[in-house]
Amino acid sequence: YSESTIRARVSAPLYLGENQVLGLSASTRWSFPDFGGSAPELWEDYQRTSLSLFSRTKFNDRWSLLLAPFVTFAGETDADFEDSLTYSGIGGAYYQFSDDLSLGLGLGAFGQLEDDTVIVPLLLLDWTFAEDWRLTTAPTAGFPVQASVTLEYAPSETWTYALTARTGGNRFRLADDSPTSGGGVGEFDTSRIAAALTYEPREHFALTLHAGWTFAGQLEVLDDDGRSVFEEDRDGGPVLGFEAALRF
Repeated sequence: YSESTIRARVSAPLYLGENQVLGLSASTRWSFPDFGGSAPELWEDYQRTSLSLFSRTKFNDRWSLLLAPFVTFAGETDADFEDSLTYSGIGGAYYQFSDDLSLGLGLGAFGQLEDDTVIVPLLLLDWTFAEDWRLTTAPTAGFPVQASVTLEYAPSETWTYALTARTGGNRFRLADDSPTSGGGVGEFDTSRIAAALTYEPREHFALTLHAGWTFAGQLEVLDDDGRSVFEEDRDGGPVLGFEAALRF
């Protein structure tokens, strides 16, 4: 099983104060699955669109608070809109040890289709350990919000190279006429590693291409009551994605 993705992201500040930053971000991702010619093909192309509010409050020279609630639509093209919505949020506090290192802890509450909300502890790390080199657990260009760690190398303001490892599940609503489970849920749990290349020709515009490998994972289909109707382990496969990002 493998996927190709195309992603677009737009973000803009709503308020810029001396000790607080408030912003809005919208992103959408189109995913094109490939079941390798083996039956059954459990789902067709699907989309994930998120709208998030971001707040960072600085208490003093060292401590800051992060809050980011977001709502997500995830589903096949003809999936019911309201049934495809989930509500999630991330919050945490971090300590600025120096201009090159911040470290903190947080919690993520992620709503899931046809299942309970998942609470996940978060490590907030941003460390520039050498000139042009950075290690971070923050969401990176070209990828959705998931548990991850990223190594970045930025030799110039125009080019950034990154290596990302991440793990997590991906749930989305199936269309009512889905042959596997009308109105149900598709899910793929996996881990992946990917390399990304970001080109920023202008200050507020960036293009990212990433390619990597998805390790062996589990494909599952649930009905609209959350009961499993199909479950299978699949070998991993290649991942290819492209993102365009615009910041105001």
